[in-house]
Amino acid sequence: MSTQRALPDGPRTTTPVRRAAKVLLAVVLTAALVSVEIWQYTEPTRHVPVPAADATPQQVVKAYLDGSTTHDVATMNALTTGDRMPHEGRFDRTWMVDQVKVFDPRPEEGAGSLWSAWEQVQRVDVDVTTLRSGGLNFPDGEGATWGYILVRHHDDDPWRIIEQGVG
Repeated sequence: MSTQRALPDGPRTTTPVRRAAKVLLAVVLTAALVSVEIWQYTEPTRHVPVPAADATPQQVVKAYLDGSTTHDVATMNALTTGDRMPHEGRFDRTWMVDQVKVFDPRPEEGAGSLWSAWEQVQRVDVDVTTLRSGGLNFPDGEGATWGYILVRHHDDDPWRIIEQGVG
């Protein structure tokens, strides 16, 4: 003998637990979709290759600025060294520039500075037009002059940016 349960006549009602489960599922799916959109929005618009080890200081600065403009923070971080240069994250705003003019490098003295332990130090200045200043307090759409200090120990080492700014 089997016992069967008779279903009540009429429309099925949703229990509070089932309703809560549906709401939770909708919230989780919405959060997942929003996360995917944010992840795609913060990804680089173009990947900038890290210059070869024998790249000039100007090429390193140009690649760094290209990485910043395209939000390729992996390339930006690969071209820096030391504690003073920010380690950019995927969700950080980066400086977007256009009309970049990179000047010839010139030797920089290092006595008593962050770069005094490095054997080779060069300063590279740039003139740019800012598209988005990324927190550097430059008005968007205007020209700016900026400088980078690059260091390496030996001729066979790649140049890396240790400091940036004006002055």
